[in-house]
Amino acid sequence: RPPLHANQRLHWAANARITAEVRPDVGWLLKAAKLSTCEHVAAGLIYAPGDRRIRDEDNLVALLKVCCDAMVDVGLVANDDPAHMAKLMLTIEPPPAPQGLWLTVETR
Repeated sequence: RPPLHANQRLHWAANARITAEVRPDVGWLLKAAKLSTCEHVAAGLIYAPGDRRIRDEDNLVALLKVCCDAMVDVGLVANDDPAHMAKLMLTIEPPPAPQGLWLTVETR
């Protein structure tokens, strides 16, 4: 299950704790992918929950923000502003897609 979504209504401290846990993990995964520094990236999320319940793609925007901040942290891109990063609409894949959550990064 994604750790952050728009409908959680968490206390700011709980939100900060989750962000502090997720952001470094995403950073390590980006480093492991051995992507080189670039001028512009396009980032998106693909979520396959494993069931057919209806979900809104825009609820995952909070998690995408953490991922984009991690890209800046590891030096993949200079900033997460529109000049350096395009944030793509998120995708929810129904079954039979394997359950999981994927960050897509397209470098230019």
